[in-house]
Amino acid sequence: MRSATSTPQAARVEFDDGQSTFLLDGTNLVGRDPTARIRLVDGRVSRQHAELVCSGGMCRVRDLHSTNGTFVNGLRVDDHVLVDRDVVDFGGVKLRFRV
Repeated sequence: MRSATSTPQAARVEFDDGQSTFLLDGTNLVGRDPTARIRLVDGRVSRQHAELVCSGGMCRVRDLHSTNGTFVNGLRVDDHVLVDRDVVDFGGVKLRFRV
């Protein structure tokens, strides 16, 4: 059991095929930049597209003024708290959030 102040255990994002999984811890840069923890090599994804931030018992996605936007379950977001099974779309590249 986790307390209200802990980071969700095994928070991750994954492609629908389940073959590629990215574990989340702290602040995770998403984009094409070589330093991105979650590197998505796709022309629709900005170099520094978004951040996935996990702290205080929750994870959120923050768009970093990307060209093609960040969407959660089809709705464009700037800053959004994620729940299990949300589909996060980074400029057309979709990942599923899992806890």
